[in-house]
Amino acid sequence: MYHAVIFCDEDDVATYTIKSVDDPCALNKTIYLRPPENILTENDVISKWENLSGNVLEKIHIPADEFLASMKGNHKNCLSEHNAYF
Repeated sequence: MYHAVIFCDEDDVATYTIKSVDDPCALNKTIYLRPPENILTENDVISKWENLSGNVLEKIHIPADEFLASMKGNHKNCLSEHNAYF
């Protein structure tokens, strides 16, 4: 399962915000900014970067069950007494 995120330019958000102030249809409504071409997965972002930069990243695909199995027991090493700051 891939999770996608929506990328929006700050200027676009500002433009839509200003336009919605003068729009009576937007009164007391929630406005969602989801340009379809801006909904990308991590793989989409990497692919775009590779195309723009001309570089290719080495990718190692790991099945989810193998990845989760590799994480079991490792949480104990995350916060040892030497590197935990509270």
